[in-house]
Amino acid sequence: MRRARRHSPQDISDAMRSVREGVRGGLSLGQAISRAAAVDGSPLATLGPQLVSGRPVARVLREAAVASPDADLAAAMLVLAVQAQAGGDPSPALLAAEERMRERAAAEREASSLTAQARMSARAMLLLSPSFLALMALLDPASVRDGLRGPGLVALIAGLCLQALGGVWISKLVRGPLREPGRMSRLPILRALAAIVGGRKRSTVPVEVAHTADVCALVLGSGVAPVRALELVAPIAPGTVGEALRRAVAETRAGASRSDALRRASEEVGDPQMTRFVDAFASADRLGVPLAPTLRALGDDLRRDHAAAVISDVRAASVKVLLPLGLLILPAFVLACLVPLVLGGLDRLQP
Repeated sequence: MRRARRHSPQDISDAMRSVREGVRGGLSLGQAISRAAAVDGSPLATLGPQLVSGRPVARVLREAAVASPDADLAAAMLVLAVQAQAGGDPSPALLAAEERMRERAAAEREASSLTAQARMSARAMLLLSPSFLALMALLDPASVRDGLRGPGLVALIAGLCLQALGGVWISKLVRGPLREPGRMSRLPILRALAAIVGGRKRSTVPVEVAHTADVCALVLGSGVAPVRALELVAPIAPGTVGEALRRAVAETRAGASRSDALRRASEEVGDPQMTRFVDAFASADRLGVPLAPTLRALGDDLRRDHAAAVISDVRAASVKVLLPLGLLILPAFVLACLVPLVLGGLDRLQP
């Protein structure tokens, strides 16, 4: 259900390609977006009625980007909005956005494939007890019926509870590398316990900075000034990075220096990757260095580093799955399956 509510990067990439092909075929940007929105299941489907009503395309896209809970979809809509307002040929910017979405889709598929073995092993072990009970009930229903009385029923319930706990534990281990650490994990002892129970959780700030840097680079590639690009990207930036950037933009509009506001945002986030993002803007102001290539390179570096870290954590989680397997799943099999059958057999042996 969670996957159904969120469009994958591949879906967004396909929608951007449809828009780009429509523009290359002679349609205006608004017409190309309307055509892509008419496709069943398109991420841009909500834009169709608003574009038909005659509202300005750029305004519709900006409002939809700010309202979208999906960071990737919001980024795609913002790029389309900037192109609609800037005019000219939007194909290069749309192609760049499409390639970014394809890279995101490839990263998600790789993470899913790395956890596939652990997920399948967990599911097989969780099905072991119910399958064994069903098989014994089919082959020897009398023994199963006699065993599920008194102590046997208590053992069955205890085994099923242990199996449920084991399933939750394994699920946390498999998904742990992709989750953000909580506040309690700042303490060394609790962080060690959390790593054992739920797997190691890495900060999502590098991913948020990479996403924000990519969107800024795409917006800057359309000819937008750095100040305006930051104002456009801040409302759709995800997580703690987005919150800090929105406060920095508000301070800048109130009269504060942009460099000071960004420095305070970096201190608020407290992550070295956010400092690199802020330093890129400072270097562009001080030295005149082109900002878009710098941000694009920053996004690439952060994504590669984060992907390598996640791969390492996922492989470690595949080994940690053995811990709940030995402590919970196998004892659950003994309690839920073997104990009732042994007790049922002993009852039948009594005169």
